Amino acid sequence: MEKRKKITAIIGWQLIGRLFVEGISFVAAPIFTRLLSPADYGQTSTFTTWVSLLQLIVGLQTSGSLAQARIRYGEKNFEQYASSILGISIFSYIILLPTGVIFRRQIGSVLGFKGFLIPVLFTQAFCNFVIDFFSAKLDQQYKTEKKTIISIVFALSGVLFSYIFI
Repeated sequence: MEKRKKITAIIGWQLIGRLFVEGISFVAAPIFTRLLSPADYGQTSTFTTWVSLLQLIVGLQTSGSLAQARIRYGEKNFEQYASSILGISIFSYIILLPTGVIFRRQIGSVLGFKGFLIPVLFTQAFCNFVIDFFSAKLDQQYKTEKKTIISIVFALSGVLFSYIFI
């Protein structure tokens, strides 16, 4: 019976978090379409797409291995594994960011962005990876409440910062 309550609580927290985060996007999208011109909105969408793609490269998709690692290594070695793969991803970012800075004009012209946005692109991709990494880690540790709160805070702060920078 105790296990059933735990599973129900996990599902409930995940449902609440998902609904809230998606609700924020649902409410914010029409506001952004009114604040931005169609060209600006398209460029923002393109930038977001490149962030998602670059996130896979910068983070080396290491967060995807956390579920298997918890099963394979158990709780004792899971923390060590998680910190090791996070270190590998940080190293990847440290290597790729200077490359992006050095070739920002060339990359910017290929992607259709101004050169100063390329380091921002790399940094946002890395930050998104870190958020996803810790969300996946909290999932594996059954800390759904913390994950839900973090997801809501980042969704709200993302919308807030977007409004500020517009």
